[in-house]
Amino acid sequence: MEEEHHISFIELISGNKVYIANLTPGDEPKAEFEISSGSDLRAREYCNIHGLWEA
Repeated sequence: MEEEHHISFIELISGNKVYIANLTPGDEPKAEFEISSGSDLRAREYCNIHGLWEA
């Protein structure tokens, strides 16, 4: 990623737990988290240009 366009963080919400990966320009725009199977998941990421994305 570049300074002009990058993802600041990737967040995974599983039940009452929140997993977060803070990223900086130059990092790859990806993250890995170990979670329990069968959990309801929500994902969020923040792009400095496009704002907050949720799924």
